[in-house]
Amino acid sequence: MSGGLPARLSPANRGMLLVLGVVVMFTAMDAIAKYLSRYYPVSQILCLRFFFHTLLFVVFLAPRIGMTLVRTRRLGLHLLRGGLLAAAAFCFVTGIKYMPMAEATAIAYLNPILISLLAVAFLGEEIDLGRWVAVFVAFSGVLIVIRPGTSVFTWAALLPLMNAFLFAGYQVFTRYLAHAENQYSLIFYPGMVGFLAFALMAAPVAVLPTPMHLLLM
Repeated sequence: MSGGLPARLSPANRGMLLVLGVVVMFTAMDAIAKYLSRYYPVSQILCLRFFFHTLLFVVFLAPRIGMTLVRTRRLGLHLLRGGLLAAAAFCFVTGIKYMPMAEATAIAYLNPILISLLAVAFLGEEIDLGRWVAVFVAFSGVLIVIRPGTSVFTWAALLPLMNAFLFAGYQVFTRYLAHAENQYSLIFYPGMVGFLAFALMAAPVAVLPTPMHLLLM
């Protein structure tokens, strides 16, 4: 018997398994963030997450690729892109702190539709009829979830909605920069910007975490 299960799968099936794994991991991260937000400021949770992301990236890649990690001709766009990601993360984690995670996630799933619309406006991409139908259906679904004008609607529902817009902007800048920048700088700069931004926010309100909570962060 040669090879394991991944070796016997088609590229498409392997891709679907990888996407499923990513979805599971991100869901677990969101659930852990909601739990930790009971005890720590959101800025502190995100500061440590961005810190460990950046630290691991530097430790494992800097010795091998050197200055390629930070080399760029578009520093301003990298910083803006990092700021969008940090703001999107802050909106989402704050949102799930005050509202059910399922509802927040449903609202945030407007993001792929927004990416399509922004790609038309800023990248010159085209949308066919099927995508326009998807835009309408997705937006209708978000309205059903947040139910504006009713007692169900709260200010917290605006946070995952803002997350969807901000993350869409981040993704559009990613597409734009991917044609001219190396993949390492595309990952490094958002982590660094997020860490520095949240370190400034968390400094006045930080709480000493327990060892277990530090591991979860």
